Formats: sequence, C-alpha cells, structure tokens
Amino acid sequence: MDAILNSRTMAGSQDSDALARTQRPAILRMVFVFQASVLS
Repeated sequence: MDAILNSRTMAGSQDSDALARTQRPAILRMVFVFQASVLS
C-alpha cells in the first residue's frame, strides 16, 4: 500500500490522478490480492 502511495507521489499529482482513473480496477485488484495474501 505504501509503495503505491509513494509511487503516485513521485509521479506527480496530475499524472498520478490520470493514472488512477485509468488503472483504478487494476490497482484495486492488486491491493485486494495483496491484502488477501498478507491476511491469509
């Protein structure tokens, strides 16, 4: 989670916002899988 936030911060606010809109399903899926792997 921290890595995603850090990468978005380094990418710049406008670029990361556009990326978040286009990649939102992939990001949510990746976060969900990450959380599931950590919690299991």
